[in-house]
Amino acid sequence: MALNKIYPKAVGPDPMPTGVAASVYTAPERVVIQRFTFSNTTAGILAVTLHKVSATGTASVGNQIIPAMSVPANDTIVVGAPVVLEAGERIFALAAGAVNLLFNVSDREPEVL
Repeated sequence: MALNKIYPKAVGPDPMPTGVAASVYTAPERVVIQRFTFSNTTAGILAVTLHKVSATGTASVGNQIIPAMSVPANDTIVVGAPVVLEAGERIFALAAGAVNLLFNVSDREPEVL
């Protein structure tokens, strides 16, 4: 059994945009994101939303990959939501308040044996 050497690059943790969804990452080439980590640094529950958006598109209900998920107060949630981005595709994010987002980007998909 051969193992792929996948060296992920960390993106974040960075504050998520509030008010309106905005781009937080643009794929320079085909990449894979295996999971997203959300850290709510407030005393109240906050909603977060993520979108997979084309190079020329905008965030919409039709491209949500995590729709309005609640993150408990002073807590961290890890969401296993594997996403493949082609070059130029973007991740848009939106939070209802002070939530930090962290994810790792790998430059290739794990091999399926």
